[in-house]
Amino acid sequence: MTDSEAKEGPYTPDDSYFSRDNTSDNSYTLWTVEYTDPDGDEIDAKIDSDNSLETELEDIALYYCAKKIKNDIASKVYSEEDMEDGSFDFVRINDNDKHFHNLMFQKWFTLDQVSTEHFLEYSDDFYIEVHTELPGSKTKDDVKSMQDKAEKLSELLLQEYGEHATFEIYFSCYYNDNISDAEAAEYNRYIAYYKGEKVPDGTDLTVYMKDQ
Repeated sequence: MTDSEAKEGPYTPDDSYFSRDNTSDNSYTLWTVEYTDPDGDEIDAKIDSDNSLETELEDIALYYCAKKIKNDIASKVYSEEDMEDGSFDFVRINDNDKHFHNLMFQKWFTLDQVSTEHFLEYSDDFYIEVHTELPGSKTKDDVKSMQDKAEKLSELLLQEYGEHATFEIYFSCYYNDNISDAEAAEYNRYIAYYKGEKVPDGTDLTVYMKDQ
């Protein structure tokens, strides 16, 4: 792939570009993808010749979509304080089996169009994973509030993605100085939905997905 071919790719907007650096013995090429996402945040990614360009661009797109979930949906439930102290740990969108998806041929696979809805509708492999927890500074009195927030977040994800809503939410109390491991096991919560339908209690989402 030449520099000009890279710049003309379907995923890269005008404010993004590729550059490349050869190793000293020219045994492989390391590509740097730099871009500004629709929110104005600058991100770069390294791509070497051993990795699929599509896989790397998929990871970039999934990162952007996860950021949108956090900023546009989770922020309606979790306060800035929750975000800062780790009560809301992270959100990401996973590719269950890392299949080759031919994303490069999808018209929506551009930075100005890509969305979580597109991934969830395109393939059953994609799902949302959210981790929330009770940081060490919190006490047992805060448990119910955090459990309720996890439930509320699941409701918002169902409202947002409807029949395509596939996600899992973990609420964990482990590693909290005020709660024993035995108590944490009782307080912890796991909420999972597949295509808008609740996954049976005690069943892991990825296991359930493979059985469908």
